[in-house]
Amino acid sequence: MWMPDDWPIGLEFRKPAYWDGVYNKVIVILEEHAINSEVIVEVEGVSKSVRITRGEGGSLEAEDANVEIRKLRYVNDDRVLSEIFKKLLGIGGEKGCFEIWRMSRLRQAGLAYLVKYAEMVDRDQNRDRAEEASKKASYTRLTHAGGCLYLGDIALENVKVDGEPLVNRIDDRLRRNFLLALFLHDIGHFPFSHVLENCTNILAAGIKDKYISIDLIRGGPLSHVLRELIAIAELNYDLVHEVLEHYEEEEQICRECISALIDKNYQRNCSHYRDDKLFEALQELVDGIIDIDRLDHYNRDDVNLGVGVLGGGVMDIIESVKIGKKIGVYVEYGKAPIAEQLLTSKKLLWKRQLDTYTTRCYESILISAVDSLIDKGFHICDVMFLIDEWLGSTLSKYVKEIISCIKDPPTSETEVRVLEYHWSPPINHVRKLCSDIFRLAGGNVLTTFWHGGGFSESPLVDLPVRVRKDEYKMLNELVDYVRACDEIRYLESLGRRKCLVFLIPLAEIVGLDEAVSKVQEGMITPPDSIERLKIRIGERRGMS
Repeated sequence: MWMPDDWPIGLEFRKPAYWDGVYNKVIVILEEHAINSEVIVEVEGVSKSVRITRGEGGSLEAEDANVEIRKLRYVNDDRVLSEIFKKLLGIGGEKGCFEIWRMSRLRQAGLAYLVKYAEMVDRDQNRDRAEEASKKASYTRLTHAGGCLYLGDIALENVKVDGEPLVNRIDDRLRRNFLLALFLHDIGHFPFSHVLENCTNILAAGIKDKYISIDLIRGGPLSHVLRELIAIAELNYDLVHEVLEHYEEEEQICRECISALIDKNYQRNCSHYRDDKLFEALQELVDGIIDIDRLDHYNRDDVNLGVGVLGGGVMDIIESVKIGKKIGVYVEYGKAPIAEQLLTSKKLLWKRQLDTYTTRCYESILISAVDSLIDKGFHICDVMFLIDEWLGSTLSKYVKEIISCIKDPPTSETEVRVLEYHWSPPINHVRKLCSDIFRLAGGNVLTTFWHGGGFSESPLVDLPVRVRKDEYKMLNELVDYVRACDEIRYLESLGRRKCLVFLIPLAEIVGLDEAVSKVQEGMITPPDSIERLKIRIGERRGMS
């Protein structure tokens, strides 16, 4: 399975600081270890290595480079958090945690790297530029985790509670729990982002990345499976729960609270902050209406996938949030346009990059390959803890007849049929449908599918807005913003109902037209529409 040779600039395992091209600054996680360290930065499109030094006034500076440096204040000024992050990232002689290393080898945007490669080949006919665009679209889960930590650091200073910074209204333990939740929320992610959540076998098991993350933080059954896998592979890493346990014993943090911040529906087994409106507000910041995770996600997709519609909306919304004793998080009426901008940006991101036929075609191939792998006897745990490269090589070895379409860079233009269903047929029905079409086409067509069962919702439409002193309305109740909220809800609803079946010829288009005709005649479930389009895929190898 083809992937770019290099990773883009971002947060790396065992590094105390990194260049974040989305926020255009060097972000220092651990100041003590960052001094005199080298960081790769990108200035005006040129990459260079710079040394972080201490300036005359005590501030951090990048030697021989005019770049901004942001020290994460609420990590560096806290001895406990500094120790925890040293152990998580493997800095200062620490082993580091496998889950954190693994995030540095998981692509945040799934198969967007294939889409960008094909897009650039179409536009410029230049493989070097296509390779560079593909690399840029391969930004990692670890860089995203660093971005969430950065936004959390900003939120602690800028979100106001009765006119006072949030950080002044919460205790040290809750502040640590908040920042750790933002950094660790993705440690349970499958390879290739959210794509594999649509696999039939994974759906049937009811497993979601959020549940895995919480299990790994709490030291649940999956963490013991992971420890066994690491031992078999003879890897020398700590696990996240092993690091956190020590500080929980000293009552410096609480893993139950961290889990409840990651998933506000999680029923925590601790007595901390019960009926505490500030704790509930922090849940909304991490996994609710504001959702810092999504905000950083939108920002990275917007910049790295070349969409460019978001502007400063993410920073603006964080700096606009207030917390009231009764209402929780809210914004003033004059700040409501910022929320509308974010909703509009999400819609454009989905339409232009994340929900195109090309994107869904690549995803459907990966879904089909992983489903076949599990059907052959692989356990879901054999898949969930892999990194992208390991999964790609496993698929190439065991289900090469399916994955061959994305085994090479996507340069070969192939005519593909797309059967589109708008009524969300049951998954087993869709798998049988694909099998029937494959049979009707005489085995000459790879038949894959994508469905929107995991299509995400935008909680921002329910953002409380203060319209008068003691009167609040949700964003979707305000006349000026009803249309934007209704549009995003409609798109999300349509996405959850949609199912796409792709017919990809493996050699010549033998049997494809006949199979499509039989579908249209109603011999098997007829679709709502049939599209004929050309999609760039790698060299096809044929069925074995």
